[in-house]
Amino acid sequence: MKSWTDDLRFALRGFARSPGSAVVAVLTLGLGIGAVAAVASVVNAVLLAGLPYDDGDRLMVIEGIQRQADGSVKDWPLGYQDLQDLKAEISAFDRLVPHSGSRSYNLEQDGEVERVSGEMIGEGYLETLGQRPAAGRFFTAAEHAYPGPGLVTVLTYDFWRTRFGADEGILGSTLPLDGQRLTIVGVSPPGFTGTSDEAQLFLPVETAAIFHAPGFLEQRPLRWLGALGRLAPGTGVEAARAQMDAATAALEERFPAANANIGARVRPLEESFNGEYRRALWVLLAGALAVLLIAWTNVANLLIARTVARRHEIAIRAALGAGRRRLVRQLVTESALLALFGCALGLLVAHLGTDALVAASSVDFRSHVDPAVTGGVLLGITALSLVLGVLFGLLPGWTSARTQPSHALREGPRSGDAGRGAALRRGLVVAQVALALVLTVAAAMLAQGFSALRTADLGFEPREVLSLRLDLKAPRYQGLAAKAEVARQLAEELPSVPGVGELALVGAGVPSDPWSGFHFSIQQAAEAQPQEPVILPFLAVSPSYFQLLQIPVLQGRAFATTDAVGAPPVVVVSESLGRQLWGGEDPIGQRITFGYATPDSIWLEVVGIVADARHDGLRRTNLRPAPDLYLSTLQFPSATPPLLNVIARPQGALSSGGAGADTLAQPLIARIQELLPDLAPFDPKTLEQRLDEQVGIQRFLAFLIALFAVLALLLAALGLYGILSYSVARSRRELGVRLALGSGRQRVLSHVVGRSLKLAALGLAVGIVGVLVGGPWLQRVVEDAAPASPPLVAGTSAILLLVALLSGLLPAWRATRIDPVTVLREE
Repeated sequence: MKSWTDDLRFALRGFARSPGSAVVAVLTLGLGIGAVAAVASVVNAVLLAGLPYDDGDRLMVIEGIQRQADGSVKDWPLGYQDLQDLKAEISAFDRLVPHSGSRSYNLEQDGEVERVSGEMIGEGYLETLGQRPAAGRFFTAAEHAYPGPGLVTVLTYDFWRTRFGADEGILGSTLPLDGQRLTIVGVSPPGFTGTSDEAQLFLPVETAAIFHAPGFLEQRPLRWLGALGRLAPGTGVEAARAQMDAATAALEERFPAANANIGARVRPLEESFNGEYRRALWVLLAGALAVLLIAWTNVANLLIARTVARRHEIAIRAALGAGRRRLVRQLVTESALLALFGCALGLLVAHLGTDALVAASSVDFRSHVDPAVTGGVLLGITALSLVLGVLFGLLPGWTSARTQPSHALREGPRSGDAGRGAALRRGLVVAQVALALVLTVAAAMLAQGFSALRTADLGFEPREVLSLRLDLKAPRYQGLAAKAEVARQLAEELPSVPGVGELALVGAGVPSDPWSGFHFSIQQAAEAQPQEPVILPFLAVSPSYFQLLQIPVLQGRAFATTDAVGAPPVVVVSESLGRQLWGGEDPIGQRITFGYATPDSIWLEVVGIVADARHDGLRRTNLRPAPDLYLSTLQFPSATPPLLNVIARPQGALSSGGAGADTLAQPLIARIQELLPDLAPFDPKTLEQRLDEQVGIQRFLAFLIALFAVLALLLAALGLYGILSYSVARSRRELGVRLALGSGRQRVLSHVVGRSLKLAALGLAVGIVGVLVGGPWLQRVVEDAAPASPPLVAGTSAILLLVALLSGLLPAWRATRIDPVTVLREE
């Protein structure tokens, strides 16, 4: 024990004698360890900490899908009737509970209208998630009864506290919501805001029949729900998936008109919450570890240089009886001590920087995610630091152990560099350059992929377009006449708001909105066999929609204001949908109808074909434009969903000096509230902001990998500079002799810079092999990454060569300033 204490005391005295190198080593390690600790904290919080629910690993989400003709699947909600049948047929879940996800409501109180977010939930939803009321109670079975559910609500704790001051006296009082009065029966526990992570209140899912229309829940084709399930004891995920596939296939066979190509998938709730982040975070952790390895190669180089400089001292200790094991242990102790100091600094950096990193990322992690440096992360990072400290401490120990004491004593303390030590240091620099190239190429791949994704042609012009939303679930807006009047008022009155250049209405379809779909039948020739209806996504839009978003009309015409209720019904289709439904025939003049074709069907005539548009935005699941069908909000108010979007572009917005779209939010909201005082417009954002939200994780990943690549370049430059500076210092006699014998200073400059470029070139050769292996892996893990093309690799290699050139210039300049006479006199 005393010998270990002596080693520790001797190491501290050594650092005190040359504090500069120790400080550089600790700062270098602090950067690398800080990067790893910060990313590890986020990975732990998002992927490893588990869900804040009882038996979270047994919780599953059930999501609807629609199978496409090309074999792919598209997200598609489930219907209430489907879920009732699935609940009865599937035994893999001890509970299968419908829920709506986040929905908006208008809360009218004290003459003011406030928008609140809620979830419609099935019986047992809160209990399935292990929640217990903070006040009052949850819903009873009778309150979930259909067709006569109770009009009741459970508030979330945060909403109860902020809106009602945590007053238990409100239990039993009523809450006016979208024209209905709901009795408050309970409060959920603190921190719980539903699986949507934004609910302020909960309602029984059966109240949809009251908020929408009588018979709403009985219509099987109406799909708007997901489900939550808890696996039964002894049942695995694969068994649940097999039962789900069989049950949905049976529903498709029983109800071919409503359920054709409709299925469902089962996946863990944790995957649903964090699946999109999983791969990106592991890539970030790999990048951070690469930075840490580069930092350690720098420190190892420094330690080897210190060991070579101390060869005479070590030889004397060996001659006095210190064994090789004791000498190696001394050097490993110094390395481990540096590792602990660097670990302390790195953890401090992570503690101070993790929250700022997450905030700057603009990634919307769920509210229960707390990316703090936990005890587990602390222990893991400390253990990793010590292990690397010991491993990299063995390198100088191995160098010293290979040196004969008699040779070191005979050479003296000022002898030239040892061959093995120099070769090892050069090898470490080559490894640094190789890792830096791999990281820099990865950053370039992600940056190119993100740029291509963000600048993809969506088929419409999103720049300087404001969108805000209205919720029309209140009973007064359920009738066709009421919806038509709302659409007419908004379309006629809002364009006159000061600053508005163009304005349109759209039921859904702007990025991040839910989709609407329905069954349609195509009119066939008299002799043709009748065909089953097909499910088509549709958008309800006002006549100015195509002009505002600059979606070209390829053939025929767009909607006109005369296409209103009572006028001949018309429809506009996208180019893709025209090809899908009518092949090579001209779609103009063709006719379709809702549902099955009957003698009483109302036929809609195709009057226009517009270019394809990716209304879903930048989602990976929608790389190709959807085949869209457009209805007029003025002619088909029944097709206008409760969630109505107002989109507007200010005057002159796309020309120089035009106003920003965000300047329209307040005047538009004020005018809407004048026209419709019982509605609360909400969520004003530009379309560009909505698109940016869709690629938050890609931006986060590209930014951090780019940051790691910059750190890697700096550390590689520091490594090259360090080895060249040390080499020049140890080779002063050789360089002095060269200069004395007539070698020009230009040749000395070229000689030193050439060393830097040779090391960089060797590192690039090794790094290119790493790119050939790692590039395809990165593309598999991150689908948006661009390929590691030859121009991209050549460009990043040129950057590293430039870094190597700059790193060698200062040591080379110092070499040219050596005075041969002074050097020879010293010798």
